[in-house]
Order: sequence, then C-alpha cells, then structure tokens
Amino acid sequence: MFFNAPTTTIANPTTRDFIRARPLMAVEVEGVKVMPTRQEAFSMMATGTPVAVREEAVAAAKARAEAEALKMERFRHFCEEDGIVDGEKMNPERGIIEVFAPDAMGYPTHVLDKCPETGEYLG
Repeated sequence: MFFNAPTTTIANPTTRDFIRARPLMAVEVEGVKVMPTRQEAFSMMATGTPVAVREEAVAAAKARAEAEALKMERFRHFCEEDGIVDGEKMNPERGIIEVFAPDAMGYPTHVLDKCPETGEYLG
C-alpha cells in the first residue's frame, strides 16, 4: 500500500503547500486513516514518487483512534452523570445554554454559551 502521491510536483514546497496536501495524501488502512510523516509528504511533493505506508504508521494511527474512542466514551459517561445532553446543559441562573466539549482526557469542558431563544452562540 502506498500513500496518495500528488499528481503534480512542486519544486520548492512551502509550509502552506504541505498543510494543504498532507491530508490528501492519507490512505485508509485496516479501518484507520494513515497520514504520511512531514518528511514523506515533502518528498512526495518534490518528486511525485509515492511512498509506501509503514507498519509503524498504521500501528500509531490505530493507537490514536483507540485513544480517541476511549476519550469520547469517557466524555459520554461524564456527561450522563452531570446531566449534559448532546454536549449542552441549560444554566437557569444565567438563563443560557452552556455548550461542552471533551478536554484532552475526556472530561466535559465548558467552551461556549448559547442563547436559548435564537440558538446563536454567545462566544
């Protein structure tokens, strides 16, 4: 299996070129999305030659996917305990809806406020 090499080469790829192209070079292997390293991506952008997907990259992508799944499971569990439904909870004292997202460990973290009447985010 090889990463998706770009159809055109770039003589002097810039960071912006790399940021745009790297996700497009990703391939799905064994149910997980595997992206090339920065060095592999720059090499493919400069030469147009495809690079083989390494087993270490697949294992790392699987580990990241498993960690993300565990984090989201913790987030759902803590939301259920705290009465947060679909990442939102009404705060009657302030009269707004609080929006929550998982932090790095999966705990619900208040990230935004939302107007109950209009549904607009209040920043």
